[in-house]
Amino acid sequence: MKKSQKRECWDLMKKYVIKRDGQKCAKCGSTKAGLHLCHIYPEGEYPKMIFSADNVFLACYHCHFHWWHTNPIEAYKWYIKHFSLNRRKRLDKLVKNYDKLDKPDYETIKNLYSKKIK
Repeated sequence: MKKSQKRECWDLMKKYVIKRDGQKCAKCGSTKAGLHLCHIYPEGEYPKMIFSADNVFLACYHCHFHWWHTNPIEAYKWYIKHFSLNRRKRLDKLVKNYDKLDKPDYETIKNLYSKKIK
């Protein structure tokens, strides 16, 4: 996947997640500019899941970098409390079957999120 294709997919997914999460940080409710997509399962360890909307939530800079990445036990407990059982099961299934997942396909991702943000 070329950088420009990856960026376009990222931007489309971010638009979808902003719409889904109500344009606010899932942790503190901040609506400040500069909201980030925060991966539940790290993109470095799970690159095939980088564009899975179930694997991301919207977070402000502070909650993303100064809370999520520095307080893993607290963050995990928060995740269990605030994310639906169905979403957690979908993520668990992706992780369990990670080796069988295909690499992200640009066209598929682009089509998926283009439809979801309309």
